[in-house]
Formats: sequence, structure tokens, C-alpha cells
Amino acid sequence: MRAKKWTVESGLYLLIFLLALAIRLIHLGKNPLSDAEADLALRALALARGQSVEFGAQSGYVLLTGSLFYFFRATNVLARLVPAVAGSLLIGVPFLLREQFGKKAALLFAFFLAIDPAFLAVSRQANSLILAIAFLLLAAACFLKKQPAIFGIFCALAFLSGPDLWPGLLSLAAAGAFIVIRKKRSRERFALNEMRLENPLDFAWRKALAWFAASFLLLGTVFFFVPAGISGAVASLPAYLSGWERIPKTSFQRIFVALLVYEALGLVFGVWGAFVQPKKGNDPDRFLRFWAITALVLAVVYPARREIDLIWGMFPLLGLAARLIARWLESEPEPRWIAYVLALAVTALSILTWMNMIGISNPMLPSMDLQLLWIRLAASLAVIAIVVLLVGWGWSVSAAKSGFVWGLATVVLLYTFSANWHAAGLGPHPEAELWRTGPYAADADLLVKTVGDLSSQQIGERTGVDVTVLGVPSSGLEWLLRDQNNVKFVDSLSVDAQPPLVITAHQEELGLAASYSGQDFVLQQAPA
Repeated sequence: MRAKKWTVESGLYLLIFLLALAIRLIHLGKNPLSDAEADLALRALALARGQSVEFGAQSGYVLLTGSLFYFFRATNVLARLVPAVAGSLLIGVPFLLREQFGKKAALLFAFFLAIDPAFLAVSRQANSLILAIAFLLLAAACFLKKQPAIFGIFCALAFLSGPDLWPGLLSLAAAGAFIVIRKKRSRERFALNEMRLENPLDFAWRKALAWFAASFLLLGTVFFFVPAGISGAVASLPAYLSGWERIPKTSFQRIFVALLVYEALGLVFGVWGAFVQPKKGNDPDRFLRFWAITALVLAVVYPARREIDLIWGMFPLLGLAARLIARWLESEPEPRWIAYVLALAVTALSILTWMNMIGISNPMLPSMDLQLLWIRLAASLAVIAIVVLLVGWGWSVSAAKSGFVWGLATVVLLYTFSANWHAAGLGPHPEAELWRTGPYAADADLLVKTVGDLSSQQIGERTGVDVTVLGVPSSGLEWLLRDQNNVKFVDSLSVDAQPPLVITAHQEELGLAASYSGQDFVLQQAPA
């Protein structure tokens, strides 16, 4: 049996995977866990400590992270490690489908998934959303590659991931049904021409089902050590359906702002590839376009919507963007050097335009300076248009077009890297980012340090003081105090109670017989 030869293409995929993993792991534990993240992390910690656990609908995350907590100390990094690794494994989807997707387009797609702000933000949060995305799409890729055993394993992991699986499964199934119906109406053989897919009934379903059942049972119970862990998968569908009965808390405005501010790459080139310049008669593009529309509509109309639910629609949009740019790279403008020079000019002028736009957004700017910035903005846009028209007139239309789109792509890519850094929570104002699953605990580190200092003063150890939390039902706070040995959460205290340390909501007096000195901490901070 001949060993597979290592190629430059394989090396590029490895580099993209390492890039994805690196930017997901850098300062992973810097930001405190939100209440939603801490709730799951506390369940995993209780599992590791052998305590009674209510798994909820995201048992996959609790089981995997609880296993890590069992062997290592529970930290913010370990609480987010499983999603970070799962988000990096998503690079495997375009790698597995590179022959069907197009080798150049698949490489671009993998790179876009590695640097996309939405996928990065979700991969750096302690929940099961990225697990559902990665495992479901890897399962779909293994189905197309006719790998029934691995398909069954990834399906089991996907169904253990919780309610976030269902919107992705619904949108993916709807897109597949759309292509099937379209093919049957046109009386063509059931196949996607470019993706070379055969009849899905011609698949080793029995083998896949056996692997699914075995994996679901073993992984869902951690090899029978936690029999109750499998219950979360059963609860995922009811948990998703119950979201259709909730009152919306996230406005449509925030949903669209999250798209516009962070997802320039998918919006500009994904929409361009889907509607402005689609490849005629191309079934993969039709499939991705219908999938993107279905997923985005589901995310918007779902009453229990969150900004991060848009990520199901971003995957096909990034795929469309990759296919569009790959087609552009295959074009041969003449003369080519003119296209390169024009691309540099468009990039520089676009950066100048963007700097003027940032200046205009400053509310403290004097009216005279504001008018000057508007003039500069209009002038820079006019110069871009004039330069492109002159190149098209003096040299060639193809060079002008290529130079413009390459310059635009460079600017969008630079913007994506900037949005990437901020979406990861590494910018100066992580509390203002929209991809978070809950408010930001601004003074978390200061609170933990203060409790430790007071404990050292009173008993000589940083984790031994009795801490009483009065009327603050916060999972994030409970996670912050997880290393303290004696923590009680209560709704009320008797007048004669004298706890050594009390954490309570902001109030002038505790109403206790003993006197206390106070210190304010910001527990939750959310964007306006």
C-alpha cells in the first residue's frame, strides 16, 4: 500500500489550521466568563467534583469540559478550550471537500473560516454552538466523501451538542431539499454536477447507524461513567422549540449591526458571488445561496435570537466569497502589472476614505472640521472612481476591473483582521462587542483579588474566608468564587448575622447589627 504523498496544498491547510488554533487560544482566559458561559462551566465543574449535575440541553460541552476539569484545575482557559479546538477543526470541512469545491476556492474558504470574526468569537466562548457547527458540517463532509464510520461518530457528537444544532440542521436540510426538487423538476439525474454527488441512498447507512449508536452511547455517558449525560441530547429539541414561544430580547437592529460591523468579508463578496456575479448553471453556488438565505432568515425570525446565531448563515456566505475570489484569481488581466498598481492605489485611497469616515463619526468634532472631512471623503471616493475609469480607458477594462476588485478585497481583508481582534474580546473595550452571550464582568479580576486579600488578612489564607452572597443570583459570580472554600448564596440575612464578608447588590446599608465598610464592583456591563 502506497503512502499518500505530502503536498504543498496539505502544508497550506496545516498552516491555516495552526493559524486558526493560535488566534483562538491567544489570551483565551483573559476575559471573565459571562453568566451563560459560567452556568455551563459550573455544571462541568460539578461533574468533575463528583457532585450532582443537571446537564441541561448542552450535555456534550459539560461532558467534555468536565473531563478536562477532572484532570486539571478549572480555569477560564480550560472552560473555553473545547470550543476553541472545535472551531479550529472546522478547517477540515473545506479540506475534505477540496476536490468537489475546487482546490483554490477550498483553500480560500479554509482561510476565511480561520480569520472570520464571528467564528473566532464563538470559538472563544464556553458553549456548544461551535461544537454543533463543526461536528454537523464535518459529518456532512464525511457523508459526501462516503466515510460512514466517521460520519456516524461526528453525527453522535453533533446530537450531543445541544439545541444550537437544530437551526443548522434545518437550514442545511432545506438547502439540500431545494436542490433535489430542482433536479427532479428539470428531469436530470440526481447529482450536483460540479460536486459529483451520487444518490444519497447509495450509502452504507447500516454501518453509519452502528457507529452512531455506539459513539452516542459511549461518548454521551463518558464510557458509562456518567449514565445521565445522555439525557442532554434528548432535551435539545424541546429546548430549541421552546425558543419559538419566548419574547424576543435581541432587537433586529442589533442583529443587522452585528452583520454590518463584523462580517464585511461575507457580506461584500458572499452576496456578490450569490446574486451579482454567480456562476451560471452552477449547483454548488445555488445550494450555498439558498442555504445562506434560509439560515439567516431562521436566525432573524427566531424569537430567542442572539447575534451569534447568524453564524449558520455566515458559513455558506464565506463559501460563496471563496468561490467568487477563486474565479477572479484565475482571470488573466492584460497588462497584469497595471492591475497590481491599481490594486495598491485603490487600497491606499480606501484606507484614506475609511479614516475620514471614522473622523466623521466623532460627535465632538467642530462643524468646520466635519465639513472638511465630508469633502475629503467625497474627494477620495471620486479619485478612486476616476483612477479606475482612466485605467479602463487607457489600458484595458479587464486590468481596471481586476485592480479594483483586488484592491477592494485587500481592504476588506485588513478590516476583517481588525474586526477579528475586537470580536475575540482583545480590543480596548471588550464589553462593547456584540458577539458575546452575556454582559461583561468588568471588575471580575479586582473582585477576586479583593476577596483573596481580605481572606489573607483574616485567616492567613487566600481561599478560606466565609463569603456570603446576598441577593445576587449570578452564575458568573459563582464561577469567580469557585476556589473559595466557604461560599453561601442567600436571599436574606437575619439582623443579628455577622458574616465576615458580604457581597450584595448596590445599596447604602446592609441593615445588619454589625458595621461594614464597602467597595463597589461592576458585575455586568453590556453594550447600549
